[in-house]
Amino acid sequence: MVAEPRHHAPSATSPSRLCGALLFHLMDSPVHAVHVMIVCSIAIQLLSVATLWRAIDWRNLGIFPVGGFLGVPAGVHLLLHLILSGVGLML
Repeated sequence: MVAEPRHHAPSATSPSRLCGALLFHLMDSPVHAVHVMIVCSIAIQLLSVATLWRAIDWRNLGIFPVGGFLGVPAGVHLLLHLILSGVGLML
């Protein structure tokens, strides 16, 4: 059973969208803006994990890497083939 967190993790949904939109307008290079957004996204996720660290039931998380190891390569393979076949244009 997962314990309820004592503190709520910071929400990154609305502020990150707003900041991302501002970055694209303020920065000269869209590639640089995406790099900044990726670094900020990783930072907010680390902050969320640090905030919820004591509330995480680590014994129940063992199955998630198994799904990732199986699902990520299969998903990448499917996406590559869907994009090449033209179905990826609809994504």
